[in-house]
Formats: sequence, structure tokens, C-alpha cells
Amino acid sequence: MRDDVFKTPIKKQFEFDEKVASVFDDMISRSVPYYALSADLTCEFLARTLLQEAKIVDFGCSTGALLLKLHEIRPDFSLIGIDDAPHMLNIAQTKANAYGAKIEFRCENLLECDFKGVDCAIMNYTLQFLRPLLRPGFVRKIYENLQSKGAQICSMGMSGDFELAIKCGSNMIRLGSILYA
Repeated sequence: MRDDVFKTPIKKQFEFDEKVASVFDDMISRSVPYYALSADLTCEFLARTLLQEAKIVDFGCSTGALLLKLHEIRPDFSLIGIDDAPHMLNIAQTKANAYGAKIEFRCENLLECDFKGVDCAIMNYTLQFLRPLLRPGFVRKIYENLQSKGAQICSMGMSGDFELAIKCGSNMIRLGSILYA
């Protein structure tokens, strides 16, 4: 479905409600440069580097597109999508069911969720939705809950948080405005 959300004036604060969720895939592909390429690179990197049955969590998984790509490439991965927008997760679950993908979707606040022992944590354009003062603690929590030699992948349109990741102990490589652990 085509994204026409901003054609009419919005009289409330932006939120990932049912209307936005229904057009999100179109919205994100047109509003974030190289979004699809970033997702493809992330999936290829993980498919080539993670061991069989690796446990991967996608924070702010939205409609589950990245997790479905991972499932397509490596159905042996244990995939978890966490988001606090129920309408996004309804779409994600519907897609997963249609593809026969066993993906666990959880509607939780990212700052309060439990995800110990994951092999990879992904945040694609999610960190900027957390209040700036809360970001260092969340990035540190991810780093501390990864398995030994785990990966943390963060794609975002803000350059300032590269330094944040370094301070929290993450090893990240900067590619333009996209960050990868």
C-alpha cells in the first residue's frame, strides 16, 4: 500500500498507529536512503558469519521485514522481533505466518525487555526513537547481554551516536551515516 500519511495534516503527535503500520514498508523505503541495501548487507553479513541456530534479536522490528529476509537466507536462526507498536507486530506476525517463518514477536518496551544470551542484536533506525539520555544505558545493556563474540548492528541516520557506542564498549565500523558493529 502506498504511503499517503502526511498528505493530510496530522493533529496529534506522530505514532506508529494502525494507519502508519499499514503503509510502513513503503514509507521507510522512500524516506530512508539505502534502507533496503542496509537490510540486505546486514542479512548477508549475519548469514555468512553467525553459527548455525544463532539467536538474533531485532529491536524495533516494525513489520518484520529484516527478520523475514534473515529467515529466507538462514531458516536455522532463532529470530526474535521486539517492538512496542502492536499494529506493526500484527503485520509482522501476519507476514511470518504467510511465509511459514517461525519468528517470535514480542510487544515490549525496548528499555525493559529481557534478551540475555543473544548472538546478535540489531537496531535498524531504532536508537533515534529513544530519548538521548537513555541511549547510553540501552547500548550498554545490549553489549553486556550479548554472547561472547556476539555482534551488535546499528543502522541510523544520526552520526553523534557513533561516539556513544565507543563509550559503551561496542566495536563499531562507520559506513557513511550507517553504523555496523
